[in-house]
Amino acid sequence: MTRVVLIGPDSALEEQSRLLLEDQVVVFPPAETEAVLSRLFRLPVRPQLVVFGPYVTAEQTAELAARLRLTIPSLAVAGSGSEVTPADAAVGISFTLAPGAELEDVDALFVAASDRAARAAAQLSTPRELRPRGEVVVVTAPKGGVGKTTIATNVALVLAAMRPHETVLVDLDLQFGDVAEALALEPTASMADAVGPAASRDVLLVKHALTPHSSGLLVLAAPPSPVHADRITARDIAIVLRQLAQEYAFVVVDTAPGLSEHTLAAIDEAAHVISVTSPDITSVHGLTKELSVLRELSMIPESHQLVLNLMGRGARLAEIEGALGHRVGVVVPRTGAVGRSTNRGVPVVIDSPRDRASGRFRDLATRIAERERPTRSRRSERKDSR
Repeated sequence: MTRVVLIGPDSALEEQSRLLLEDQVVVFPPAETEAVLSRLFRLPVRPQLVVFGPYVTAEQTAELAARLRLTIPSLAVAGSGSEVTPADAAVGISFTLAPGAELEDVDALFVAASDRAARAAAQLSTPRELRPRGEVVVVTAPKGGVGKTTIATNVALVLAAMRPHETVLVDLDLQFGDVAEALALEPTASMADAVGPAASRDVLLVKHALTPHSSGLLVLAAPPSPVHADRITARDIAIVLRQLAQEYAFVVVDTAPGLSEHTLAAIDEAAHVISVTSPDITSVHGLTKELSVLRELSMIPESHQLVLNLMGRGARLAEIEGALGHRVGVVVPRTGAVGRSTNRGVPVVIDSPRDRASGRFRDLATRIAERERPTRSRRSERKDSR
């Protein structure tokens, strides 16, 4: 069984490791990132610990750590210092070995990694149906241009600040999603890599498709080409969201405009739905029709927020609520800071946290975090009534 993988170690670390663990240590020479990952993923057993040695550059260490942090219990760097730096921690590195570490130091690292792996295994051995299920939050709008992605992205970032590395933002606009661009990310995997027979049986494949953001938010990006959208079914979406909800505290879903089969599948898994409109009459009428359809299908959960976005001085809230037939829960003002932050790829809650729009996004996220999720029995009643 492989317990520890050493990547680019010096001879002293390799000798110490083999002395302590014998054949439970696997050594990889320095290589291109994709080659290293390919070798790791072909191992018959996931290792408890990966150690990046002195022959791996700092840049490649950061890249590999960011890709492995979700599936390897412990990551360590050897030969660079005696303490974990903020940069190390940001990419998921938890341990470090100072240059010239003694045998007892290496042994202490292996013991700590083994303890952490045991705790993770104990959690994973709990039957999935008994584990706390995360909150699926679906953001919808009947038409584009109302700021739906802006709301989904900023709300997800606020939730990630509450639960770092336990919040996922899913881009369900499979043809033209731009969540990655909104966060200035360059994902190497997407929803196209998270679906299919193999992924449905192995949540690790879904985790490998996530892209970490510096804030602690994890992102499941839209496919790189609209061609992939036709290959992804509503059932695929339901499976992915269930898998993510079993692993993470919050799963925020940014949908495509309208009520596609993919969006309906996401809403069916949702504990919370956020319906977005802008003040213009076409958006308001579109949302009225969308809500009517969801009511007919009994698909509006108890935790449902109506958000009026891009609210300007001339719009009248009472008239909009009258047209909708519902009270608006959150009104987000139109501010210049939102547009500027979007152009920079830095969402407004990070770029301008004191802006009025940022305050509304924090309010909305807090409502979601504090509201009790509908129980499974209520979800079953909702499905049975259809």
